[in-house]
Amino acid sequence: MRARFPWLLVLLSLAIASAGSAQAPGQTAPAPSPGGAPTPPVVQAPLATQAVSEDWRARLDGIEALIGAAHFKEALEGVDQARGRLGQAGVAAPSPLQRARLDVLEGTAEVALGLHREARESFARALVAEPGLQLPPDTSPKVQRAFSAARKMP
Repeated sequence: MRARFPWLLVLLSLAIASAGSAQAPGQTAPAPSPGGAPTPPVVQAPLATQAVSEDWRARLDGIEALIGAAHFKEALEGVDQARGRLGQAGVAAPSPLQRARLDVLEGTAEVALGLHREARESFARALVAEPGLQLPPDTSPKVQRAFSAARKMP
């Protein structure tokens, strides 16, 4: 089965990789190994953080699959369900990148349903979470127009 929105996965993968390469505050650079090459630090997220990330990734993948199958109303219902979990006790919030992905998916479904004002608002939220967010050139022209309009919003 071919991914319907591979550009989104590539975009998010690049953002995750660049975010993961940043050094945490207070973290020192690794000492060079005897051969002269720096030894990379071994940093693992706590298990709870990994579980939260996987939970959100699964939710977002499900919404993306609905969009890929042209089930746009169901995708928006999935977005609403995901957002409904944000305020619940014991439920960790998604990362800014996951929040941006949720907003991009919502905006894409809204464009498909002709909800252009709502789509611009969704894309604007994604840009607040990830200001450097870019859509690849092969993105649907309708989605590109709504995204560009959101970038120009005050």
